[in-house]
Amino acid sequence: ADEAKRLFKKALQYQPNLSASVGETYFRAAKQGRGDVDQLLFFASTYNPGLRKNIADHYYELSKTTNGESGLTFLKKADEYSGGQYQAEIGPKALEICDSKNSPEEREQCLNRHSNYLTKEQILESSVMFYTALWGPPQVVELNGEGWTTIHPNPQKGDVVYYLSPEILVSRI
Repeated sequence: ADEAKRLFKKALQYQPNLSASVGETYFRAAKQGRGDVDQLLFFASTYNPGLRKNIADHYYELSKTTNGESGLTFLKKADEYSGGQYQAEIGPKALEICDSKNSPEEREQCLNRHSNYLTKEQILESSVMFYTALWGPPQVVELNGEGWTTIHPNPQKGDVVYYLSPEILVSRI
């Protein structure tokens, strides 16, 4: 196998135009669903970098027709092959998926997985909506000898807000 790779690379040195046609062959095979599509598209872009836009478009179409984490994975691949063209779409789609999780723990794990595509503001706004729906509106509280006491029920900008639950205390600034 190593000898075949070496000879193939040598052949490409003598016939550089062969590389583009090899890339197109891999691309056609991927579009037909033959073999490991991700691997075929990787090889297509390696041998023919001019196909990167077509590959990005292919993954983008898949992201539109596939729900959940798989759709987000396709969108990330489209972004990678396009050079960042779909970056702005990844964050909102990731938040939508994370906010659909049933437990705070699953949601936090999801947010951590996709944190490279989210701003702190997006996470904060999403957290306010998620935890308000789960535990009620946020309140500014203090801990004294009698437990948690509400200072005022309507937080102001700059307040530290705590979401209180019998099981979990999550702090957001």
